[in-house]
Amino acid sequence: MQDRQLGGGCNVYANYAAQLFNDKLKSALQNLNSHLPGAKFVYVDIYSALDNISQNPQNFGFEVVDNGCCMTIGPVCNSMNPYMPRSYKVYILG
Repeated sequence: MQDRQLGGGCNVYANYAAQLFNDKLKSALQNLNSHLPGAKFVYVDIYSALDNISQNPQNFGFEVVDNGCCMTIGPVCNSMNPYMPRSYKVYILG
């Protein structure tokens, strides 16, 4: 997770909180699956996928991982936006 208010970079506390939440969620879903045999709860790990992209951007065609193409408040990041940088496809966090 980026910390835009403090000039970018990773927010260590937010990342730790997200990882802790995901670990607790996985455990809770396993518990639900074992106690509710007629139900199926599935955990999808998006955090690790995005972390892998931010740690290895070149493997996925990205160049910029620590500076979003758009600010938190402002224009939407898409190709229809006239203010969008031409290289919008190389940004991962925005």
